Amino acid sequence: MKKLATLFFDMFRIALFVVGGGYAIISVAEEVFSKKRKWLKEGELLDQIALFQVVPGILAAHSAVYVGRRVAGVAGSLVAVAGVALPSILVFTAVSMGYDAIPLDNRFLVAAFGGLRAALTGVIFAMLAKSCVRFARDVRELVRRGRGRFAASPLAALLFLKYGLIAFGGGYVLVPLYLQDFVGPDAAYLQIPAEEFANLMALTQMTPGPIGINAATYFGYRLFGLGGALVSTACLIVPGFVILSLALSVLDRFRDRAAVKGLMTVIRVFTIVMMTLAVASFARLLDPFGAVLALAAAALVFWNRLGVVKVIAAAALLSVAAAAI
Repeated sequence: MKKLATLFFDMFRIALFVVGGGYAIISVAEEVFSKKRKWLKEGELLDQIALFQVVPGILAAHSAVYVGRRVAGVAGSLVAVAGVALPSILVFTAVSMGYDAIPLDNRFLVAAFGGLRAALTGVIFAMLAKSCVRFARDVRELVRRGRGRFAASPLAALLFLKYGLIAFGGGYVLVPLYLQDFVGPDAAYLQIPAEEFANLMALTQMTPGPIGINAATYFGYRLFGLGGALVSTACLIVPGFVILSLALSVLDRFRDRAAVKGLMTVIRVFTIVMMTLAVASFARLLDPFGAVLALAAAALVFWNRLGVVKVIAAAALLSVAAAAI
């Protein structure tokens, strides 16, 4: 029970204090559970990103399922997923209720968000670099061995179950669907203005929790109130939870086979491409000062000179200080 409580509060703190979505949360979880808790081998969680990408659902939730399962089985997975989802539910329910009162044009808030984006870009770039290093190592191993066989509401539930089933690669791939279903006069639901959606996407990247869960909580609240926020968030997570749990059960039996190792190495190519696109999407939003912060954050994280949370906090503070000058 003590280990389950520790697992829950660790995942809760990670999701609460790390902004920017799944990649950043995975990076911090790797640091916490591999280096601090010693519950995982170093690099073990990063190695699973390839699997997380090809299972529908949210990357942060997948990482919680994996860590929880390794620590305490199915009960651990449930506890960890609850920990990673709860900050999104709490924060974005509050955001949904008080959206009009948020001072999005405050220059200090904008500067802090700019620093957070810069740090996030650096963190994802560092993860990309580490993944490339590990990918190169795996390819060399495959070549050496000479083996390469690659083998609330029923409406809310149905809508977000669908999203959970097709969210291959994390929350970012859901953005076109959100645009289609919720934005503009021709949308099937809500018909929110494009400007509100743009602000929402900015907030999902600048507030605690995974981007996909944050957005699901917001739309669920707008559709069906507090119950809708809870149901939509749960339905987004459930498909990935079930499928990844089944996949991990199979992989636990065959993970040492050459065919499985080869398949995971090939899938990692897709992971690297997706992370590269994520870095590019964030980098386009950076000004020159933000680009410098991003490069510094990437270097610090890649060489393990400073913890990810400290890097993100430092970048936000430096941006606020620069805005005050």
